[in-house]
Amino acid sequence: MGLLVHGDGVFAGQGVVYETLNLSALNNYTTGGTVHIIVINNHQSSCKIYIQKLLREGEITNEDIRKITDKVDKNLNEEFAKSKDYVPNNRDWLSSSWTGFLPPEQISRARDTGYQDSLS
Repeated sequence: MGLLVHGDGVFAGQGVVYETLNLSALNNYTTGGTVHIIVINNHQSSCKIYIQKLLREGEITNEDIRKITDKVDKNLNEEFAKSKDYVPNNRDWLSSSWTGFLPPEQISRARDTGYQDSLS
């Protein structure tokens, strides 16, 4: 299993995080999962900065923020409670059947890439 430590700005879909999330279920590549330790390396979170901007511009009130925060917290807590009884289904993942898709060797001829696969 992989362990990645990175700043909060990286998690949004850049570099090794993006590759690990998108390639982790490919045959012969599986990581067995990845633990991400995200270090908040800003003095303020993006959420707080955005809230301050919206408040300053009069687009939102403190009451609106409280309602949104309560709604999100409620949803996250409900989903977390449901996760305790979750049983994974193979069809939830990329291991499900891909009927109709042909492997690359059946749809394209092999091309010489210059790579030598032997160490002789």
